[in-house]
Amino acid sequence: MTSVVVTHINQHDPQHRESPTRITLALGQKGIHVKRFRDIVTQIMRDHFPDGFLARAPSYRTKKGHPALLTSYGPNDQLSIDGHDKLIDIGFAIYGMRDKFSRKWMSLRAVPNNRSNSITRWLFLELVHDMKGEEGIPLQVTSDHGTEVLDIFSDQSTLRELAQPQLNILMEDLGVLAAPEPHRFLPSTKNITVERGWRPLVDKFHSKFIVSTQNAILTGDYVPGNNQHRIIYLYLFAPLVQKELEDYVHLTNCSIIRKQPHTNLPSGKSPNTIYHCEGTNCLLPLDEVGMNQVRTWMDEITISHPRLLSFIEEDEEQWASQLFEHCAFLDITLGFTVNLSNAWMVFRSMAEHIDEVPYL
Repeated sequence: MTSVVVTHINQHDPQHRESPTRITLALGQKGIHVKRFRDIVTQIMRDHFPDGFLARAPSYRTKKGHPALLTSYGPNDQLSIDGHDKLIDIGFAIYGMRDKFSRKWMSLRAVPNNRSNSITRWLFLELVHDMKGEEGIPLQVTSDHGTEVLDIFSDQSTLRELAQPQLNILMEDLGVLAAPEPHRFLPSTKNITVERGWRPLVDKFHSKFIVSTQNAILTGDYVPGNNQHRIIYLYLFAPLVQKELEDYVHLTNCSIIRKQPHTNLPSGKSPNTIYHCEGTNCLLPLDEVGMNQVRTWMDEITISHPRLLSFIEEDEEQWASQLFEHCAFLDITLGFTVNLSNAWMVFRSMAEHIDEVPYL
């Protein structure tokens, strides 16, 4: 059991940011369940990673909270959206969408550019198209004043008009005379729902990649100005960053929000539970006309930007894939699966054998 816990932490939490509860939950999702498991995990972490407990202690740093008291009718009342730039220096931008009422992450993606209207628009339309249970739009979208949300503003406004009958019914159910505007622009510091979600992401996620990448640059293993190095790096790490984001979203949405007596929003339950079981669901269902419009917009974007979310071009990806397979056959210890624990070893091997596979 000790080796399982230690291996998991070394692969997924090298900076020791996660609590025993989060580690226990992550292992449980892998099918690892033992009686009094959290106590066992806690003791293993104290024995092998004692520094993490000190860093997570409330007295370790002063936390500044937002003074605002949030209110909401229910799930899909407001969808708070924003981009995050903490990983841009190492090649990755992030764009997130979070439900205000439940604090559930609806979407969190690593993208080549979070200031691109086409990318942010695609992510919004993808969320509308793939909304679980029922396709539709939130009652309102909130964002800062960035130009990257102009297409989202337009699409949300158009779709709200198409959903006018459903909107009238919802307003009557809520006892509200006038519907809120489809898209509300706020100062970045007031777009609190998504802004509050970035701090835990910084603490528990970014250091996994920022620290290791900075170390690789300092040692000369990775030269960002070398185009072949850049291709190998993005080929290996873009999928890892997205996988870690997906794992983070899953864990966060399943983790219980501590009981907060001085809040108007539900607490003491997980975002998933709150989203599905609390409040009035304000999702505005779209009929076939509305969904056809969404699909038409998505098709237009796909035709104009066939590799919209790709970090490297198609020929670059083909070359990197051939180089990776070449290195895996030369050194069987590398294996054919890349994860956080072996990614830089694989990178160094590929960099050493660059000349053995014709470049583009």
